[in-house]
Amino acid sequence: MGWQTWASWGSNTALSALTAAGILLPHQPPPRSVPASYDQPVATAMIDSENSLFVTATATAARTATFRFEVDTGASDVAFRRQDAARLGLNPSRLAYDMRFDTSNGVSRAASLRLRKLVIGSCVLHDVDASIDSGNAFDAPLLGMSALRRMKVTIENGALALYCG
Repeated sequence: MGWQTWASWGSNTALSALTAAGILLPHQPPPRSVPASYDQPVATAMIDSENSLFVTATATAARTATFRFEVDTGASDVAFRRQDAARLGLNPSRLAYDMRFDTSNGVSRAASLRLRKLVIGSCVLHDVDASIDSGNAFDAPLLGMSALRRMKVTIENGALALYCG
């Protein structure tokens, strides 16, 4: 039996003793189950006709650029196409494509990098693992788990909501 149940069965004397000892504080609101920053989404998106979800975010590597990301919970990292490297201030021919990824389009090689900052709505994530694909294995940059695991993600009634945590 937990102390709250015991206290509710006990006498007023027991409740007074718990309150006096600082164990039970009268009229204390229950703790929040999620941080206050989870109250409002920082980005929302509707599932499109191809069952994809897209959000706009700004990434900073050597340079800052805004991209339309496809939300992809199957992607380990935030992933860019080779053609996106220059917008981030990177020379794609000078990158070491030494990472191997199994994708829905087959095996791909990628170069790893760390984004200094990724801004999604009012949410600012620092030091986000990312990669640049050696080719163009996907149609848009991918917002993968290196960013999503730092956020709360909900999908209800065909709508995605991202919350900053």
